[in-house]
This record gives sequence, C-alpha cells and structure tokens, in this order.
Amino acid sequence: MTQINYITASEAAASVRSGDRVYIGTSSSFAYEIVDALYDRKDELENVTLLCSMSITPCRMFDTDWPKDIPPGSKGNPFIFDTFFLGAGERSAHRKHNMAFEFTSFHLSQIDLWMREIGRPDISFLQVSRPDENGRCSYGSAGICDHKYVVEETKREVFLESNTGSPYIFGQDNLISMDHEKVAGVVLTDNNAPELMPDKIDDVSKEISEIVVAEVPDGATLQLGLGKMSTAIGYDLKQKR
Repeated sequence: MTQINYITASEAAASVRSGDRVYIGTSSSFAYEIVDALYDRKDELENVTLLCSMSITPCRMFDTDWPKDIPPGSKGNPFIFDTFFLGAGERSAHRKHNMAFEFTSFHLSQIDLWMREIGRPDISFLQVSRPDENGRCSYGSAGICDHKYVVEETKREVFLESNTGSPYIFGQDNLISMDHEKVAGVVLTDNNAPELMPDKIDDVSKEISEIVVAEVPDGATLQLGLGKMSTAIGYDLKQKR
C-alpha cells in the first residue's frame, strides 16, 4: 500500500473551487465534518452545487438561515444543493432556511445514470468506515446505493472521512481502498453513526396501516420506506407471518 495522505477537514474543504459540483453524501454516509469545514468558506466561494440525498443529522449547512437579499450562488450564499431524494435536512434547509435547491425525480435503480448525466461531481466527500487489515474502507450502510458510481464519475479528487461510527458493511462493491488512485486525502473522525429518530404515528396513519396490512398475506415479501406510514405498517405487521 502507498502512503496514505491524512489531512484535516479544513484541508479537504480547501480543495473546492468556485463553480464546482461537490458530492457530500447520502443518508448515513454524509461527510459531516468536511461539510462543516466547507460551510466556513461560504464568504469566499461562488456557485457551488452540493450533490446530496436524505440528510438525517443536523449540520450548519442545513440549519443556517441563508440570506434572502443575496442571490443564490453569490458569495455569502454560494451553495445550491441538487438532490435525488429529499431528506429531513434538505427539506428543512429549503422550507425554513431559504436554501436554494434543484430536485430530480427518478427510480433509485438509475443512480448510475444520475451520477453520470446530472450529478457530474468535480470533488466528492465520502464518509466511510475505519479501514480493514488490507486498507479497505466500507462505504457504510447507505453507500452501496451510489458511492461506487460517485467515485467512477468524480472528475478530480475524492476525499474520505473515515469515521469510527460508520459501520463496516461487507460486499466487494461496498469497499474502497485508502490508496485508490482518486483518493487525495483521508480525514479521521470519531463520531456516532447518524440515527434516524422514529416518527410519531398519528390516527390517520394508523387507520391507513390497518387497511394495508389487512391485504398482506402470510409469507409475503415487502419493502418498507421511511416515515410514519411505513413505521405504522411495520408495527402492524407483527400480527402477520
């Protein structure tokens, strides 16, 4: 293995230039410490597009009240996020904090197409696990859906945020070597894995759940999404086999 370039979050964020398209993470795999360091450059950058999806942990990037009197893309308000799956962070940032965004609706099986034709990252920040004995990190529980394609499509450099709280998920496509040719630096962090808090089930969700579950036969295979409706159905399925 070649020598690993260990750097700080600020040094990783310094790689971003005005006009860049920057991938910052999906769900549990957001590179939060590097994103915080990138936030600190808001007064010096312009027209930076943040590619992300389904943020579930609070961070300054999404919790700042972005100014209405400064056009999106300008210094002081330089970030526009482009997402393929709106999470709690993205929704809050747009609705409550005036952050500009673009949204693409598509089937998640087409994530490779999205990365190639819409995402087109110049720089990518990926939260990964600690490395195994062979120097390979796991993309974590959310990484398998897109990080392989992120690395393939990144034009310049990839930076890894190697976090002790990020789980090591097996599977050849879910691993990246710390000495990968595109990896320009590794940031070591020690944070808990992001946690998605359960939704409170309201009366309407409960009523709909009872109707849905009544139609589910024993022996069925189901896919449940996120949110109070899926949570209600999940609990009601305990009566099934």
